[in-house]
Amino acid sequence: MSGNEERRFELTASLAFPLLAPERLHTFATDLDRAVYEAAREHPTITAYFVSVDENEGTIAVGLRFEGMDPRYIEGTADDVIDEAVSAASGGQPMRTVREESALVPA
Repeated sequence: MSGNEERRFELTASLAFPLLAPERLHTFATDLDRAVYEAAREHPTITAYFVSVDENEGTIAVGLRFEGMDPRYIEGTADDVIDEAVSAASGGQPMRTVREESALVPA
């Protein structure tokens, strides 16, 4: 195995939805969880994920674990998965998303 095939990385993104009412945050997070699962299935290098709500910040965190992917492509792949999941969770309606922060770390 090459070094990239043996490496694991986790990317966590904190997402804010300025137009989403605070009382809908948990409902949307549940829908987003299902949508991330579906979107991640298209990428065999994504081996785990999580979706969680930070009520204090009013954000939703999405985490993706990548195994065997060149780190140069992880952020772009994560963007695609998250964008696809947000679109699916919102029923195809436009939803303004602000990525508050993103961190890629070896796992």
